[in-house]
Parts: sequence; structure tokens; C-alpha cells
Amino acid sequence: MAKKKAPKKTRHPLPNQQGLRLLPQICKEAEQALAAKDFIICTQKVQQAKRIAPKHKQVLLLEGRLYTETQDYAAGIKAYQTLLTLDDKNPRVYNNLAHLLNRNQAPEAAIECYYQALALDKTYRLAYKNALHVLRKLKRTEEIGRLLGQGLAALPDDIDLLKEYAKYLRDTQGVGASLDVFRRLLELRPDDAQIWNSLGVALDRNQQTEEAARAFQKAAELQPEYGLAHRNAGNTLAALSKREQAAAHYRLAIQYEPEYRRNYSNLLYQLQHLCAWDEIAELSVRVDQITQQALQEEDWSSIESPFSNITHCDDLALNQQVAQVKARLTKKAVAQYAPFDFSHRSFNTNQRLKIGYLSCDYHAHATAHLIASLFKNHDHQAFEIIGYSYGRADHSEYRQRIVAGCDDFVDLRPLNDRQAAERIYQDEVDILVDLKGFTKGSRLEICAQRPAPVQVTWLGFPGTSGADFFDYVITDRIVTPPEYQAYFNETFAYMPHTYQVNDQEQAITEPRPTRTDLGLPEDGFIFASFNQNYKIQPHILHIWLEILKVCPHSYLWLLRSNAVAEANILTYAERQGVAERLIFADRAAKPDHLARLGCADLVLDTELVNGHTTTSDALWAGVPVLAIEGQHFASRVSASLLQAMHLPELIVPDRQTYQTRAIALAQDPQGELAQLRQRLAEQRLSAPLFNTLLFAQDLERLYRQMWHTWCEKS
Repeated sequence: MAKKKAPKKTRHPLPNQQGLRLLPQICKEAEQALAAKDFIICTQKVQQAKRIAPKHKQVLLLEGRLYTETQDYAAGIKAYQTLLTLDDKNPRVYNNLAHLLNRNQAPEAAIECYYQALALDKTYRLAYKNALHVLRKLKRTEEIGRLLGQGLAALPDDIDLLKEYAKYLRDTQGVGASLDVFRRLLELRPDDAQIWNSLGVALDRNQQTEEAARAFQKAAELQPEYGLAHRNAGNTLAALSKREQAAAHYRLAIQYEPEYRRNYSNLLYQLQHLCAWDEIAELSVRVDQITQQALQEEDWSSIESPFSNITHCDDLALNQQVAQVKARLTKKAVAQYAPFDFSHRSFNTNQRLKIGYLSCDYHAHATAHLIASLFKNHDHQAFEIIGYSYGRADHSEYRQRIVAGCDDFVDLRPLNDRQAAERIYQDEVDILVDLKGFTKGSRLEICAQRPAPVQVTWLGFPGTSGADFFDYVITDRIVTPPEYQAYFNETFAYMPHTYQVNDQEQAITEPRPTRTDLGLPEDGFIFASFNQNYKIQPHILHIWLEILKVCPHSYLWLLRSNAVAEANILTYAERQGVAERLIFADRAAKPDHLARLGCADLVLDTELVNGHTTTSDALWAGVPVLAIEGQHFASRVSASLLQAMHLPELIVPDRQTYQTRAIALAQDPQGELAQLRQRLAEQRLSAPLFNTLLFAQDLERLYRQMWHTWCEKS
């Protein structure tokens, strides 16, 4: 029987000499086609090259690059894997293969290839960059730290690695930990505007606002057309109340960053503080147009801040739409975090409730002035009170009283938003009360993660949060009548008298100053308004000046804020012929301010945004306040406070009545006005407005109702 012949082994044909001579030119033409994105020609040339030398390193590398460009990831992976059988010491091949593995939904395998590349070349910058990108996607934080340590050991002055290290420290140890890295970057590149800007961002988040402003201004100086640096400089200078400088930077941001349309509303708010009414008139129309257009286009980055919106717009529906946009962006910022689970906790309606109050204003601030004695007035047998602070510690009397009134007080400043939320969750807070809303320095990203079963917004922001992560807003029936519910995302939790807490222990300096001490005329009638300048609209100033004209020997006493605003107010008054009857007072410590307020005869409130703490201050000092009841929350606050003070006669429905009433009171100071002052003096400690213990008890009843509802649902 004849033996069967053994099958021939498949052999790759050896490249012929003529083909080898042509190979460099073919590869060159393939490279040119690839660079020109002519993938058809490139494919033809690569296939031609493979027929000549199917296992040639340059040919396989070209094939891998071609398939990377055409997004044929599986074919590209095969080409690079074949190449590695010929040369497993080439870090570039491992990096390219890792890139395709990651694109082909194999990030774990990709990481191993990046590590192989870096094992072969510890200074391979691109491999570090790519590996860090994948590790972030995999949320392997510890590995990111180790890899950055390895990279900086090999490349201690690498700009990109240092930037990544700063981000890593910010995310894992807090913003403060990254500052030294940014300073090291500036030693290497002192004229890099982007690094100065990044340092400014870190300083700002670390609540080093003055240093942040200087960093942003340096970035703008180095690169005058750097719109983002001008915007950031404007933001921090505004926070420092340097309004004129802030406005200048916002104007430049508008010029160099026209696509970021929120700069217009940022500028508008600064102009309100400067009382620059001529410029405001034109700009406010532009801001309204941008807001409406951005809402239609869903261009969320162009929509003004909710706080800015309520200062010039009392359209409840529009206020809500603007707030809802900001709430959505806030949720998006923390969407990567897993939700908190409360299923392991036991709930009952009668348990001692743990209430967390979250704010950055536990210092000499208007919020602290209002809330300082609330915490000690809580029933600590039935409620455990925890203060969560992410603001500066100024060691003021207000902070000391707040800390002393809490069962526990936690400084969240070193923690990022996730860590802060985790701390609140681990503390098993039952009801979390945010005291900031959309006001300066707020960290609503903490609340957006829902670290507590019941979440409430209160006191700081006079309007809706627009958010689904707050269940309730603590309010009253004057600032938000029941028919306003449709314009609020939160359920109304009504206080029986007023939503605003007040401190019945506020000190007033004794002996009180005389008018002569304050530079006020002894025998004149003193109208006063100590509201911030941004609340003064030209029509309300016009009414004040008309009142002065009708009432001889009357004066208008205002708060001095900035030189530009004062000059603009005086210029307006000069046109009316009464500039000499305006008197400006410097800021003063709170007890001194309350003492001097008593020298006023009648406080005239602003309209679109009322006095809030300012109105309470006047009433506590014994001075009646005349107020218009407006259309939205911010313009109805004084009406709420006056009602809780049992002084409804001082609430008027419109501007004409406001002017007529002010004149009537001033023309008969010994008549009705004297009676109002007497009633105010008699009722100051008994009326609900300054009864902090009564307020705490009413508030606790609300908390119990909220908790009962939660337990029923759960």
C-alpha cells in the first residue's frame, strides 16, 4: 500500500527582491495617502505592501494606523497583535494597541497594554496621558495616584502630568492640596495664562477669593484676549464687592468670549450695584432676549443665574424656568455618583429627628444675623441639631452662638461635594435643610446627591430652587400664596406667621447715638433706606425724591456702598434739585448699626427686591417700614415681616399709594406715625416676628409633618 504524502506546511512566501526594492516607495505612498485621509488609496497601497511582505514591521504598523483611522478596530487590533509577535519591545505598538482596545470596549485589556508600554519606556508621555484617561473612565482612583507618582518620578517637570496631579489631589484630598502643584507649574511656566487661570479656579474653590482674583487678573494681563480669565476675574471681583473692576472685566469677557452669553447678565448685576441706570436700561433688554432665546434653544450655558433673574424680573413662570435650568445643571455635575440607599435604616414617626442645617454663612453675615438664636431654641430632647458649614470661620459672636446651639457642628470645607454628601449620609440625617439656595458660595451639588431622606430649602434664596432634590420650601402664605404653588418645584411648607426667622437677642449698642453724632439734622424728618444698591431702581429713587420735594425739611438717609453708585444717585438727585438732602452712611458693626437706625423716622423699602434682614433690622430698632407688596417672593418679604409684626397698615399695593402714604406719615409725625412707633415698641418682644422660641416650635411641627409623610411613603 502506497504511503500517503505528508501535507505541506503553509509557508508565507518570501518577498522577492524586486518587491522589496519597491516596498519603501509603496509605504511612502501609503503614508501620504493616510495623511491626506485618502483611505481608499491607502488601503490599496497597504494591501500591495502586504502581498510583498505580509510580516514586515512597517507594513503592519501602517495597517494598524489605517484601521485606527477607519475605525475598523478589530482589524487594527489584529495587525498590532501580529506586529507584537515580531517585536514585543516597542512601546509605541503597545500604546497603539491599547488605544484600539479601549475604543473596542475593552478598557481593562487596554490598561494592561499601556502598562506594558510604560514598563518599556518610563518617560512615554502619551502613554501616561492615555492610561490616565482610561483609569478615570474606570474610576480606579488609587491606580491613578500610583501612575501619577510613577510618571512624576520619571518626568518631575512634565507640565501635563503636573496638571493631572493637581486634578487628582483636588478630587481626592480637596482643592487646597492642589495649590502647591499649581505653584510648581508656574515656576516652570510663569507666563502661562492658562495655568494662572487654573490656579485662580483652585484658590476660588478654596475660598481664597482675593488671591483667586489676582491670579485671574494675571492670566488676563498675560493674555488680554483670554475671555475665560476676564469672566473669572469678574466673578471673583464681584464676590469681593469690587463692582467697577468686575464690570470692566465682564465687558472684556463679552468682547473676547461672545459665545458665553451669560456674561451679559453678569455685567447687568454689577451695573445694578453701581446704579448705572442708563446702561442698565439697554442691557436688561438684551439679557431678557438672551434668556428667552436660550430657553427655547436649550442653551443652558447662556441663561442667567436664578438670583440675577429675580433681581430684575418678577415673572414667576420665568423665574421658575431659569431656576430649573440651574437645578438640572447641578444634578448633571454629580450624575456620576451612585445614589444613596436608605433601605437599611429603620424609621418611625416618633423618633428623635436628626436635622442638618447646611450653609456657608455661619459667620458675620445676614443669614447668621437672623438665625443665630434658632438652634439653641430647638427642643434638643426631640431633635438633634447638626450644623454643616462649608464657609469661613470668623470666630464672630454669631458663629460662636450658632456652634454652641448645635448638638454637633461639622466643617465640610476640606471635603469635596461627594465626600460632604457621604458625611451627611453617614451621620444619618433625617431632614437636611439647605440655607443657601442660589446665593453666593452655595454648594447645591451636595443636596443634588440626596444624602438625606427629606430635603428642604429655606431662607437664603427668595424663590424656587427648580429642583426635584428638594421636597419642601419653608415659606408663608404672604410671600407664596397657595396659587403660587404651580411656580415652585417644591411643596409649600407653611409657617403660620412668617417664613423668616429672627434673633430676639440681637444686641443694640448703648448709649444710642444722637442725630448730631451721626451728622444728621436734629429737626428734620429722616427717611431711610439701608437696602443694597442693586435693589434701588430708578423709578423707586424717583418716588423717594418726589417725596422729599413735597416734604420740606426732609432728608433721605442711604447706605454708602461704592463711589460710582453714590455719584450716580447724587447725579440723579441733582436733576431733581434735592441732591443736598441726601445723606450717606458708612457701613457699621451690627450693634452700632441697629443703634443708629433709631434716628430715622420712617424706612422706605425698595420694590422689586424688598429688604429682608434690612427690614427686620429697622423693626428691631423700632423704626416703621413702608413697603409695597409685589408679585414674586422677593418683592413680598417686607409684607410678610410687617404682618408678623402686626403692622399691616404699612403694607401698600402700588407705587402711587406708597408715595401718598409716605408723604402723609411725614407731614404728621406726631399723629399716626407716632402711634405706629409706639405700637412697634410695645409689640417688639411679643409679636411673632421676634419670638424665636415660638418660631422654633412652629418649625419643629413642620419637620414632624414632613417626617410623618416620609414614613408613610416608605
